[in-house]
Amino acid sequence: MKVAQQLLLLGALFVSAGCSTLPRGEPVPTDMADQVVERYKNRLPPHFEVMHAVVITIKPHWWWPAISQVTIGCSTVDRATRSYEVTCFSPLGMKLFNISRTNDLISGTLLLPGTDRHELMVQAIGTAISRAYLDMSPGPGATAVRQDGVMIMTRFSGNHRTDYTFSGTNAVLSSKEYFDGRKRIMTVSYSDYRTETNGLFPGRMSLKDHRNGYNLLFLLKEFKAL
Repeated sequence: MKVAQQLLLLGALFVSAGCSTLPRGEPVPTDMADQVVERYKNRLPPHFEVMHAVVITIKPHWWWPAISQVTIGCSTVDRATRSYEVTCFSPLGMKLFNISRTNDLISGTLLLPGTDRHELMVQAIGTAISRAYLDMSPGPGATAVRQDGVMIMTRFSGNHRTDYTFSGTNAVLSSKEYFDGRKRIMTVSYSDYRTETNGLFPGRMSLKDHRNGYNLLFLLKEFKAL
């Protein structure tokens, strides 16, 4: 009986891993939440070029050790047209990947160790980059709560849910959590914001794909609004 109870507990922990309930807290009036989001959006550059140091960590299979690669990343992003091009090079100048988005289509090439699922990983990384650079606000219809000094706005699209967390001190976006049903599939985090001449930009951006087993860490080197 004791062994059976332990197995049931282990099973419950396994099922609950990666799952989440809706954020709880004090409801925030819609007009107040919209003001926070609008102020943040107005400080973001709509069109920019940026250079990052990028740490790519991939775990191709659960039994493989993680593979990490330090790269230099160059991005050109146009939020108005929802398009971008991101290229990463090794320290010796070898192109490791080039991924772009135009007219809602993601395409590219990938030359990273352990990535035998080429097209799947191009689409997965492209989707992560889209989520990092685009959709910086939840849009109409989101609900907002105040919890532990931050504001969390939640948006639903069918069975998918996104939680946008805005910091309480300077009202900037600090994270986005993506869920498929109750399962967390991706986390995008922003920190170390810098106020540049033509806008606001995070000095550190982390993309963690829980479903496909890779992390991208972007550390800002140079930024230029266009």
